[in-house]
Amino acid sequence: MLRVLQDIELGTFKLGSDANIENFQVSFEPIKGERDEFDYKLSLDQSKYIGIESDNIKIRGTGKISHGES
Repeated sequence: MLRVLQDIELGTFKLGSDANIENFQVSFEPIKGERDEFDYKLSLDQSKYIGIESDNIKIRGTGKISHGES
């Protein structure tokens, strides 16, 4: 059985010269059905493909967008 990938900390991402997403956190969940029925393919092999695939996936995330000093 595959587990739901929940509240994964991704840190800070640069969006441009003075914009960032800070404290970025994501969860991958089923669109419908129970979590224990969630089926997905996860690849972390950088030489082939890095990502997650599913016919039944929703991605939920939180973070703070900052521009320059604000």
